Amino acid sequence: MIYVVFILLAALVCLLFLRIRVRLVVEGRTRRLLFVGLGRSGADLDFVEKRGTLKVAGLGIKRFEIGKEAPEKAKKPKKKPKEKPARKRHRSVVDIIKAVPQSVRALGAFGLGLLKSVVLEEAEGTVEAGFDQPDLTGITFGYYQAALAVAPSLVGRVQYLPDWTGGSFTGSLRVAVAIPVYKIGWRTIILLRQLPLRKLWKVAIGTKRGDQDGQ
Repeated sequence: MIYVVFILLAALVCLLFLRIRVRLVVEGRTRRLLFVGLGRSGADLDFVEKRGTLKVAGLGIKRFEIGKEAPEKAKKPKKKPKEKPARKRHRSVVDIIKAVPQSVRALGAFGLGLLKSVVLEEAEGTVEAGFDQPDLTGITFGYYQAALAVAPSLVGRVQYLPDWTGGSFTGSLRVAVAIPVYKIGWRTIILLRQLPLRKLWKVAIGTKRGDQDGQ
């Protein structure tokens, strides 16, 4: 029994240190790949071939087509038993107003915390683009240079080459971002502590009309 508990705890720790990962690879119109998964397990989508692969530990276990709807099986209609009409519940506007500000602050802090926890694993690319009007191309290139001066370590990973001859857009891009599972778990615990759970529960279940009238 002790060995089973130890194995389960070890598996849980390993799971917490895995990363939820999103990786995008674009090379013109010839290669467009998107991976979404946990660690090396997840869905690898090829939007050029219109195919996807489910992977476990980096090994493909199932292939499927993107955008193809599965045929629906004909289902026999089931007779639903007659149910007694439920008593309508009332949700107080005052209770909702009391719960909203604290909930918004908690959710905002949760989203900001997750954003700060995101790890940029890879970011590199080259973009060659221009507009029909050369002045717009110049303005875009100026914005790129300004962003490059502010954050050279980040923006410098993507090289922008202006095309002064006319409207065009070509290039390649490789981006991979990830967030550790344990950070999501920790942020979720903080969120649950900050949310007004009692107020939200009261709003969710409401009060029966008859009970309210009797008070």
